[in-house]
Amino acid sequence: MGFTVTSNSFKDGDYLPNDFILSADFGFGCAGGNKSPHLRWSDAPAGTKSFAVTCYDPDAPTGSGDGDPIGDGAVSVEVYRIDPLDLGLARATLDELRGGDAAVNAEAIRRVVAGDASPHRDIALLNSAAALTVIGRVPDLAAGIALACDLVDSGRAARVLDDFIRVTNEASEAERPAQ
Repeated sequence: MGFTVTSNSFKDGDYLPNDFILSADFGFGCAGGNKSPHLRWSDAPAGTKSFAVTCYDPDAPTGSGDGDPIGDGAVSVEVYRIDPLDLGLARATLDELRGGDAAVNAEAIRRVVAGDASPHRDIALLNSAAALTVIGRVPDLAAGIALACDLVDSGRAARVLDDFIRVTNEASEAERPAQ
């Protein structure tokens, strides 16, 4: 029969029921239940270690608007297995990367942009490298990590974070009603 994916949550080609749409809590204009739909796959090719699931969202603001389904709301996802050791970064456990409340996470970000060596810094450098590679600013992850390291170690990332905090605080204060 070959590789198949089925779901009890929706029919092939149909819209996702509201339960499986992002909730309003995330601020993207959706009002769903934010539940993960049931998915079942069978007869995966021998040696398969992971799956990537992509969905077509006709309402997503990612397309060209010309009606072409590839450029009009479609999102493409590619999955890669990356060994941080190949890029000069240490491996980390989920516990080492786990955040906390807002104060704990803010302090972790501050330490990253201050240049402190840590698993949080390494994952931030790797994520930055991936973004820089995707937008074509660098040719590969190694070059992206080098650029990200330079931006952190030069203090530029800390200055950008400080500017972001200042601007958002000013905007927040401007929206408060006068007393």
